[in-house]
Amino acid sequence: MVTTATIITVTITMAMIGVIIISVIVVHPIPTSRSNHQEVSVEDICQRTVSRLFIQSSLLTISDQ
Repeated sequence: MVTTATIITVTITMAMIGVIIISVIVVHPIPTSRSNHQEVSVEDICQRTVSRLFIQSSLLTISDQ
């Protein structure tokens, strides 16, 4: 039987992979001639979303147990 916790964890994992892929695609093509501000902001956003997803998943697993 598949529990809701496993479904949520799988969804979060998929979302994290998606965020990482998007960050790689977005960050790498930016040329160095452009302002470094853009690069940093994109990386910061990605890091924040990933950390948020990690916190949410850990909270969900704790509450489920």
